[in-house]
Amino acid sequence: MSFDKIKQLFDELASLPPKSRTERLAQADIGEQTRGALRRLLDLDDAMAGDPERVLPVRDEPIPERIGPFTIDGLMGEGGMGRVFRAHREVSGVRQAIAIKVIRRDRLDAATRARFQLERQVLAVLKHPHIASMVDVGETIDGQPYLALEYIDGQHITQYAAEKQLGLRARIQLFRDVASAVAYAHRNLIVHRDLKPSNVLVDADGMAKVIDFGIAKPLMSQFGESEVGETQTAQRFFSPQSAAPEQLQGGLVTPSCDIYGLGALLYELLAGTPVFDFTGMNGLGIEKAILTQEPVAPSARIAVDAVAGMASDADLDAIALVCLRKNPEDRYSSVEKLIEDLDAWLDSRPVAARNGNSWYRFRRFVTRHRRSLAFAASLFVVMLVAGGLTFNAYRNSAAQTVRADQFAKMLIGAISSADPGRKSGVDLTARELFRSLVRTVQEAPDVAPNDRQDLQLTLTDILLRVGDSEAARKLLEATPVPTVGDSEHYFKYFTMKATLLRNEGKFDEAGLVYGDMLRNTTGNNHVGALLSQLRLRYERGEDAGLIPLLEQLKDPPLPNEYEVSRLGLIADIYRITGQYAPAQEQYEAAIALAEHVYPEGPAMQSRFRTHLLWLTSVQGDIESAERYLEAERIALETYHEPGSLPMLLYMGKAAQLLRRKGKPEEALALQREHLALLSGRVPADSPILINETFDLAQAEFEVGNRDAAMTYYEKVINQADRIHDVANPNRMLFRAAYCMQLASLGRWSSVATWIEPAVQNAEKEPSLKKWDVYPIVLAMKAGGTFGQNKTPENRRKFVEALKHAREGAESPETIGAVETLIAAVKSEGIDLGPREVSESAESEAKTP
Repeated sequence: MSFDKIKQLFDELASLPPKSRTERLAQADIGEQTRGALRRLLDLDDAMAGDPERVLPVRDEPIPERIGPFTIDGLMGEGGMGRVFRAHREVSGVRQAIAIKVIRRDRLDAATRARFQLERQVLAVLKHPHIASMVDVGETIDGQPYLALEYIDGQHITQYAAEKQLGLRARIQLFRDVASAVAYAHRNLIVHRDLKPSNVLVDADGMAKVIDFGIAKPLMSQFGESEVGETQTAQRFFSPQSAAPEQLQGGLVTPSCDIYGLGALLYELLAGTPVFDFTGMNGLGIEKAILTQEPVAPSARIAVDAVAGMASDADLDAIALVCLRKNPEDRYSSVEKLIEDLDAWLDSRPVAARNGNSWYRFRRFVTRHRRSLAFAASLFVVMLVAGGLTFNAYRNSAAQTVRADQFAKMLIGAISSADPGRKSGVDLTARELFRSLVRTVQEAPDVAPNDRQDLQLTLTDILLRVGDSEAARKLLEATPVPTVGDSEHYFKYFTMKATLLRNEGKFDEAGLVYGDMLRNTTGNNHVGALLSQLRLRYERGEDAGLIPLLEQLKDPPLPNEYEVSRLGLIADIYRITGQYAPAQEQYEAAIALAEHVYPEGPAMQSRFRTHLLWLTSVQGDIESAERYLEAERIALETYHEPGSLPMLLYMGKAAQLLRRKGKPEEALALQREHLALLSGRVPADSPILINETFDLAQAEFEVGNRDAAMTYYEKVINQADRIHDVANPNRMLFRAAYCMQLASLGRWSSVATWIEPAVQNAEKEPSLKKWDVYPIVLAMKAGGTFGQNKTPENRRKFVEALKHAREGAESPETIGAVETLIAAVKSEGIDLGPREVSESAESEAKTP
């Protein structure tokens, strides 16, 4: 059907009474998608007719004298769903003012009752100084459910700001309080969905309170005792001026809906007028404006008195407009990120919303962080490249004294800061940037051959760091193979080749490359090849005897870069073998040296600090763990933007520490938020996303959400099997952890099914058998066999496997896992006390 015919049908339907409209819409010869769109437009048209809060006609009802224990003082307001009364009660001689929300009798259907019950449960969860708190719930004598709330004697936030003639700074501070309340709701997985001026009241003391969670949406299928689903009530009631485009279209409800609503609220606080002028528009025109019209900057529409301190501010314009972007993924990734920009504005620091202006960011960054000028310079070079300036043009500019190798080092420093792990995930913007740079380097006509080769090898390294192995492989294949006589290029080229092979799990081939490098290199390059070969042996589980070799390398002293790698590898070996005290000492030394070797960013230091955070927390040294976490935060915030991958990874580390501190509920909430944000930044099959989903599975199980945990475990296992080589230890770890949980539930048949592939992988890759998790895997395999067939022989084998796992456990975590498994099998009548061990020994002695 053409647009004109749809418009004619809309105009016809808009003029009909509700019953006739419903019948006519059902009979119309249109598709279901168009029918649904028209239904939403008609709801919107009703919402904008007169009072936007009032969709259905309100039936006259008398004002009651009392509701529950409260005396009614008067009617405060009413809408399509219910009425709100001002009331009070006497408590120990003190008069307490209350606001009571009651559902209208003619709206007491099952869906509305469910919606109201959900609102009551939402408010029972939310305890925040800037959210109106719940006082009581109940039903009237004739069965009308009510909700008693803290009474706020105040004004709508925009009215308050106008009447008090608040200046720009005061408005932002007030708005920040509102944002903090919304962020708190999001941490509790609740989306408000109706953040408009009338739902934020400010009392005489300037305290802002968010009210009316009537159409709030929990972000889970079960909330308290309520099943959470989208109700017709929830979809009908919304405010067009603050509704995000996806709300209007019936799309997925996410925290981004509230970010849009906050943007609309901020816009009106800044401009004194709503984002859009809907005067004279019907539903069709309103929807078109919301979905397609870009709002003008608030400063262009300022309608308040200049003496109140209001003036044009490009930073605040940018903050509001980022919130109001049409696509949810283009807005702030979370309300916390919005708050960070508000704080930056209040502190006269650069705001992330203006990232598109490279000169602005450079000027503000240098002004505030003069001591970090080296890092700012590296960012500046990246900006030049991102702006389309070719390498040749850069060399011919005022910075022509910068050599190709210096240029390359700056690029490496910048991207290393953006992603501390070689295989941690993919920042698509970085991928696109450097793929574009590859083309520029390959096509530039005036780049000297040596410089071109330098840049190609450097870009191969960068592409590996952002997880783009395919592009890295193609670029390396297009790079001329250096001769042994060209020692520097030879070392770089074959280092990249070996790295690609390692990433593909081709450890034998990578080992052959390192062997050739050791035969064909001398001096520092030889040392670099040797360290890489030793690192490869460590990754394959062949760490026996490595520490003496590494200790021999320190004399004569190595170049600092290699010394950092040596210390880090020694620390890794100590850590993986459970020798935590020397591991901590080596990591500390590596960090201290890395601060001098890598001043352009904290990538290497972050890796070491992450290991320190882990090993101190598993030993129960929470104070030290918190110190390392805080050092990590400070380092990351110095170099990284809010919402960047390293900052998101920091959230995951913080969640893990909360678990160690015995705060599983807080850890789960933060881990959920962390994973939701991370999912928008990296591909679904990114190793880092898989690892973080595994942590979420652990957290869900810990608080008793077993079904959710099992779903995540199985998802992680399947994804890891798809993207990792059999030699990757995470494939074994994920299965072992899942089977531990299954065993704790007595589901031994499932244990047998899920653990078998881990055993088969160890047969294919013998290095896995050297890991202290492997005996646990064998014990669970024996347990699965016993669970399926409880013969005396299977029982004996299971006991022996448990005993072997206990003896082979090295790290505290593995020891704890074994003891957990041993505790779980007591329900099967197996106890590894003296009686069971004795029986096992006797059986073993009698076995030929």
